[in-house]
Amino acid sequence: MSSSSTSSSTRRYNPSIQCRCKLPVRVLTTRTLENPSRRFYVCPNRNRRVGKHCGTWDWYDPELEHDWYRFKLFDMYNLLNLQQKHQQQAEMRHEERIQELTHLVNKSCTCLTFYKSTCFILVFVLLVAMLKG
Repeated sequence: MSSSSTSSSTRRYNPSIQCRCKLPVRVLTTRTLENPSRRFYVCPNRNRRVGKHCGTWDWYDPELEHDWYRFKLFDMYNLLNLQQKHQQQAEMRHEERIQELTHLVNKSCTCLTFYKSTCFILVFVLLVAMLKG
């Protein structure tokens, strides 16, 4: 695998294939132009600094026959990624707006409480004044 490739963070294991450590291999997916969405498998202990890991690594999927498929898959991945990014940004804007509105409602309730208290005091003062007068 080239150093420029990345893999999905989803943990998928295939119990039918075992690494040299006798563990089910971890199946990951590349996100490169050379091998878009092509799966490969590795030893599940490959990132452990301590302990045993055997270095097992191989392609899970066959290589694409034509560059056209490779480019199309890469374009689709980038398009879906962009749509997901836009959706997340929209959700963040909605969340910010909800927080702003919640703040306004809380502020309004504070003002209403103040006005209710002020009205109660005025009514009380008027009643006291009427009873004395």
